[in-house]
Amino acid sequence: MKVLLTGSEGNIGSVLRSRLEQSGHEVFCIDAAFGWREGYKSIDVVNSGDLTAVFDEFKPDVVYHLAAVVSRELSQIAPDRAYSVNVMGTHHVVRNCQRLNAKLIHFSTSEIYGNVENMEEDHANYNPVNIYGSSKLISEHVVHHYADQYDLEAVIVRPFMIYTEHDLKSHDNAHEARAAINMFVAKLLIGEKVTIHKGTCRGWLHINDACDAFMKFIEFDKFMTFNVGNSDVKSMEELARIICSKLDLNPDEYIETVSVPDHIVINKNPIYTNLTNELKFTPSIGLDEGLDRVIQEERQRLKIHG
Repeated sequence: MKVLLTGSEGNIGSVLRSRLEQSGHEVFCIDAAFGWREGYKSIDVVNSGDLTAVFDEFKPDVVYHLAAVVSRELSQIAPDRAYSVNVMGTHHVVRNCQRLNAKLIHFSTSEIYGNVENMEEDHANYNPVNIYGSSKLISEHVVHHYADQYDLEAVIVRPFMIYTEHDLKSHDNAHEARAAINMFVAKLLIGEKVTIHKGTCRGWLHINDACDAFMKFIEFDKFMTFNVGNSDVKSMEELARIICSKLDLNPDEYIETVSVPDHIVINKNPIYTNLTNELKFTPSIGLDEGLDRVIQEERQRLKIHG
C-alpha cells in the first residue's frame, strides 16, 4: 500500500517508518523538521496548501497521522501553537483523507483522560488537565465528525508511555529525553538525583511492541479507538528504584519525591479492551528487558563502561 506518514522524524515515526518499509509498503514521510531525502518533505501540517499538494501527488491509501506538538510542557508554554498543530493541522489531514478516500490512523494521547478512574476507550469521562490533552481531545472530535458525517475510514490510537532505547531527544543532552525512563537512566548514570512526582503510576510499552500493534491497524476495518500500552503498571518511585538497583545505587540517596503539579496525570492505568479483544495484542518485551536495553544504550552514548 501507499502510506503517508506525518510526524515521521520522531521517536515513534522513525521506527514505524522502517517497519512499514520492511513490510513492503511504499512510504512517503512529512515532518516539520528541516531536511531532505528521497521520499521526504519538510512540511508543517498547519500549512494546508503544502499538505494538499503532497496528498495530490502521492495519493496515499493509508495515512498515519503522528504530527503534533507532543510536549506537555511546550503546550503549556505555547498553547496557540499546540492548538494550531494538533487541531487545525489534524483537520487539514482529515479533510484530505476524506477527499481522496484514504484511511486515517490518527494518533491521540493518553493525556486526554486526565485524572479520571475509568480510562476505558469508549466510556470514559474525559477531563484533560493540560493543554496537550485538551488539544488532542478536540482533534479526536474532528476525526469523529468526519467518520460520522462523511464515512471517513479511521482508527484513533491513544498511546500510553511508549519508550525506546534510541530516544532521539537524548542524543545531545542527557536531560532532554522525552520518556522518564530514559531521563532517569541518563541522570543516574552520571550520578545525578531523579525527581519523582508523588503517587504517580505508569505502565511502559517498548517501541517494538507498540509498532507491532500500530502495523495491525492498516488492515483493521472498523472505526474504533484503541488504548495502546502495557498493563504492567508500576509507581514512578518503584521504576526509579528498579533502575537504581540495576546500577548498584542506593535509591534513598538518588530519589527525591515532590508533590504533583496541577497539569500532571497522576495514575495512568487504562483498560485495554479493544487492544486485547480486537487485535489479540500482548506485549513481548517486559520492563526488565526494556530497562536493560535503555541502560546499555545510554552507557554507550555517555561512554560509560559498566
